[in-house]
Amino acid sequence: MARPKVPVTREEDGVEVSRPNRGRGGRRPPTASYRKEKENENEDVKGKAKVDGTRGRLHLHDEGSTLDAGRPEDLVVARGEEEGHASESSSSDSSEAGNTIETDHNVGGSSSGGAGHNEGEPEVSVEARAPFPGGPMDGALLKSFKDHVALSIWSNEQRPVLKCINHGDQIQEWDLQSCHPDTAGLQRIIQRSGLNTLIDCSYRKANKEVISAFVERWQPETNTFHLPFGEMSISLEDVSFLLKIPVTGKVVAVENFARSMEESPSDAIKMVSNLLGVSVEEAEEEVNISKGLTVRKCWLKSRWCPKAGSRPRNYPPVECTARTYLLYLLSCTLFADKSGSRVSIALLKLFEDLDDVGNYAWGAAALAYLYRHLGSATRVQVSRFFGYLTLLEGWVYDHIKLGLATPNAKYLDYVQPRVCRWIQKHETVANVDKLGAIRRTLDRLRPSEVTWDPYVNFRENGVVHAMAFYSGTIKYMDVVKPYHPERILRQFGHVQSIPDPPYRPFEAHRGPSANKYSVEYWFQQDNWERWRNHLLAPEVQGDKAEFEFLATPDYLPWFLKVSHPVITNPTLEDHDMVATTIADNELLDVIGVRWTRHCDGWTSRRRCVRLSLRGQWRVTSSTFFRGGV
Repeated sequence: MARPKVPVTREEDGVEVSRPNRGRGGRRPPTASYRKEKENENEDVKGKAKVDGTRGRLHLHDEGSTLDAGRPEDLVVARGEEEGHASESSSSDSSEAGNTIETDHNVGGSSSGGAGHNEGEPEVSVEARAPFPGGPMDGALLKSFKDHVALSIWSNEQRPVLKCINHGDQIQEWDLQSCHPDTAGLQRIIQRSGLNTLIDCSYRKANKEVISAFVERWQPETNTFHLPFGEMSISLEDVSFLLKIPVTGKVVAVENFARSMEESPSDAIKMVSNLLGVSVEEAEEEVNISKGLTVRKCWLKSRWCPKAGSRPRNYPPVECTARTYLLYLLSCTLFADKSGSRVSIALLKLFEDLDDVGNYAWGAAALAYLYRHLGSATRVQVSRFFGYLTLLEGWVYDHIKLGLATPNAKYLDYVQPRVCRWIQKHETVANVDKLGAIRRTLDRLRPSEVTWDPYVNFRENGVVHAMAFYSGTIKYMDVVKPYHPERILRQFGHVQSIPDPPYRPFEAHRGPSANKYSVEYWFQQDNWERWRNHLLAPEVQGDKAEFEFLATPDYLPWFLKVSHPVITNPTLEDHDMVATTIADNELLDVIGVRWTRHCDGWTSRRRCVRLSLRGQWRVTSSTFFRGGV
């Protein structure tokens, strides 16, 4: 049975025009003449949709109090004025398909470092007009929501399970015990790097359904997951506990590396030759084969970790083998890319002094890289996701108490990274039904079903690491992302309050696809190096929470106004799902704006949901329906 159509609002020459209701519930009998009239009436609407690429979406009309899930031609979604932002579109055209562009701009000057403290920096907005169906009602925060996959899902345009590119199984292909005769010396170098924990903690497969469900809730403007009760995110403290790698130290970046190597290609060849212990001719051949500032992982394995029976008579120095292995390890874990076959030689530059490798903030770099690809994966036309998926999955299992993973009985507290605490449950084939079930479960998630602070009993002296409250930007190579601890205070045992506006990019274009996703933030090098001077002020950190999920009284009403907390449209679900999805009184405003005439005596509760499409409706926590007809 088709859902009834409702009045659609559009604008003509700046004047709002609404189609009047025709008969009961805004409908007329579906006669041939009526269909012809509708086609003529919508001709200009469809034309506009073709010009600006607007997809069919639910449209909320305050005047008529309607919520519709009609066909694309029945709907108009206001678009932002991105055509006027030449600076945005020019940067996106040059990006490689499947990747995003996020260029850092290093600033040595002093910046306050606090969230939202970007006075003087222009913000390039790609904002569509709010309200959106299901939220946000206020579009000031989520400026690129019109191209977010969550809006598409609300409109019943389902995206398949993401293709999750994970290289964890490649780690075991390198036998560290037999690749060099000086095994003890090699292991000492790897352990001293601070990256040795990645060898055994990385998940070999990815739970694609869990990852897809949480990507749908990621908002790139805030770098947080938006859940029914507020925001959560992967913090620097999370990275430290989950992976046991350093989150403070030098920035993982090589300034102007690509430019200098392009200007002098011979320098790249010499670097590969000197640091990996191969001839200049072999290094040149490999760089030419890779067609860029990369080398092939298969070359690294065959050259430094040959199969038994093909061992070289003369092994390279142990330092060269260590550099090769670290390069290979990071390409399989923290900085995994979509290819899985190549690795950037920019990282090799950081391994020149092996005694200095452990002084880099590898955890912060991994977090910036993951933030970047989470943001890209939220775009409605994106179908794959990559990065260090173990970090994302481990965070979910540690915080969300929904039985998504099995506890590992052999896990050793204080010894192993916390991602080892869990054994995955994953499907061999992508399961859309499982994704839908997880999505609906998260729509019903309550604060009490979250482990807000899983590290409370494992911190040194019981105190949150100060770095967790750093307010500023984090960086990996050319990727710069804002870090917003003031948005996730409950994860540190504090009362959550309304946060300041997030850092604004000085240039941004968050389009519907990955190759039209380009975001640029300033990076304050001095702020990072002096991070203790750029922590959240005590008054921003707020009070310690008596209960771990406490928030100030004004937080949730504010959050529901600026967010999209429920992914699945309740009007497309059965009545029981509607009742359990909209459980909290504050969530009622996501669907309904005002109370309407009291109605009872329904012949069926399902009919109540259907009739609600003709007017506003709300659901109480006692599952009693009120609607207007």
